[in-house]
Amino acid sequence: MTGNLERWRGDELLPANELADAQKLLQDSLSPNTRRAYEQSWRAFGEWCAERRVSPLPAAPETLVAYITYMNKAGKKPATISRALAAISVTHGLKGHESPRKSQLVQRAWRGVCRTRGLAPTRKAPVTDKLLDQVVGTIPTNTLLGLRNRALILFGFAAALRRSELVAVKVEHLTLEEKGCRLWIPRSKTDQSGHGAEVYVPRWDDALCPVKALEEWLEYARIRSGPVFRAVGRWEHVGEEPLDDRMVALVVQKAVKDAGFDPRAFGGHSLRAGLATSAAEKGTPADAIMKHTRHKSHAMVFQYIRRALGYDTSPAKLR
Repeated sequence: MTGNLERWRGDELLPANELADAQKLLQDSLSPNTRRAYEQSWRAFGEWCAERRVSPLPAAPETLVAYITYMNKAGKKPATISRALAAISVTHGLKGHESPRKSQLVQRAWRGVCRTRGLAPTRKAPVTDKLLDQVVGTIPTNTLLGLRNRALILFGFAAALRRSELVAVKVEHLTLEEKGCRLWIPRSKTDQSGHGAEVYVPRWDDALCPVKALEEWLEYARIRSGPVFRAVGRWEHVGEEPLDDRMVALVVQKAVKDAGFDPRAFGGHSLRAGLATSAAEKGTPADAIMKHTRHKSHAMVFQYIRRALGYDTSPAKLR
């Protein structure tokens, strides 16, 4: 279907409005974050091609090999190169062209990157339970911005949320109860079809209670419906739109920096990783961690467990 859209336009087999609806449906198969990342990657590829006066669409395999070489020499991470290849491939498909990524030349170039650079991602340090007190302790509680950032970090940690999930939380997704808060997540990175999932965040018997922090933010910001985490402007004006998910990383990095840690080691994923790591340290079974974090396989969860219990479970621990 994707490959035929342009031919349909030329043959006028579909009315313009139906063709536009079909193209939108194909675009909606990608999450907003993925679509935004692909658009950035495609724009960068287009600018590179324009400087060299070569065609970006359709792009020749040799052009793509040269682009891979350029990114690799520029020190781009393999993950960044992989995303660029995916964006170029998807764009070619949406426009009815064969993707140059399928060629043997491009595949060999990509294998060269993998062989020389490796594919291991740079993992952000977790904000564990042991660090929470120091990190959150730097955030003022006498301003709306402070209350928002405090709630964002504590609730994001306790619910083990991804950045995109955290900024997508709405008041309508929350059920506040005596024991804690039930959060409904209608859609996520690993649930693009929208089956949804429910996460239970219990109340804590201390000053770092994530549910209490959430309630205080909602109360003082007078948020009764819609997005929970919003921008706070001058004169403590609270916006109507949800935060951009990139703000989560900035909030976390600002807090850890104020607490005396290197902000470059942390990011938005540090909250989710911190919960999983902390739960593993306390001996929580892998299946229970998976159910809470909504991981689809044990592989990632076992990485957190290994990080938390690596020394204790090492076969080299003989004495």
